[in-house]
Amino acid sequence: MQNVSECSSLIEFDTLPPPRQLVINDVEAPQSVYGLRNTLSLCSSEGNGSVMIRIRKHLRVRDFRHSQVVLADVQTSSVGSCHIGQQVVVKLFDPMFVSVDELPGDDAPQKYRQIVAYRFHEREVAAYSTLSSLQGIFIPIFYGKFDCHFPSRPTESDQTVKVILMEHIDGWPLSWYSPDEITESQGQWIMRQTEAIVRQIHSRGVIHKDLALRNFLVTKLGRVVLVDFEGSEILNEKSRCSHELRKEDDFIVLRCEFEDFGLIPRSNSRRPPTSLLFDPCWHVTVAKENENKKSRQT
Repeated sequence: MQNVSECSSLIEFDTLPPPRQLVINDVEAPQSVYGLRNTLSLCSSEGNGSVMIRIRKHLRVRDFRHSQVVLADVQTSSVGSCHIGQQVVVKLFDPMFVSVDELPGDDAPQKYRQIVAYRFHEREVAAYSTLSSLQGIFIPIFYGKFDCHFPSRPTESDQTVKVILMEHIDGWPLSWYSPDEITESQGQWIMRQTEAIVRQIHSRGVIHKDLALRNFLVTKLGRVVLVDFEGSEILNEKSRCSHELRKEDDFIVLRCEFEDFGLIPRSNSRRPPTSLLFDPCWHVTVAKENENKKSRQT
């Protein structure tokens, strides 16, 4: 197995520019609650300090989601992991805007929405704790878990929002790119990094369960980082066979993502090969397919 130091060292990587079509934000609601320049006071869930943040950018702020995600500046901090002026990603598991997919109905009591929001928060915190040795390499640095209180809300179950603070990755989701924006060498490097990341989290007993390209951030220098562990699962020791099947499912999803993206040819087999993402001749096949497309268009 590749060790962390080997996986984290960057080979020569042509500078990757921003995607041509930038998704400026992913915002529908609740802007009034998490509006730009709003300040939020966060108290450490472990009782060892507090942080005041000011929202500077919406990353994902929408109704019917398990969490809201913003970029913020730290205004004040009595927590050792955060310092004044630092930019952090803030993920808020707000019951008021939680997805209702797993609830009895749209009119489900708010306490059930709170249970769902808190459950996804617990999963993400547990994943970052389990993967602590990968923080700052393959996953963002986890700065801590906090509570944000909204005492003016009418329903008590809405008044406490669970929050986590994470490292801000200065990059872009792979899903924002089109295949012609990524060179052959960049594509190979990115896919090898994604495979290394998944192998590393699997080796520590974590199944991500949502390996969509939107959850892989890539920087201009080629660092690839996996985010969004709210739906992840930490494996126990009861069934090794079940573990291998779940790991395989993760890789099948990832391979399908790259097939849809156009970086590797489609496979007729659902069972991944020994090299789970790579066919040594993938770039030749894709190049021929691209040439055929261009010739048909002309």
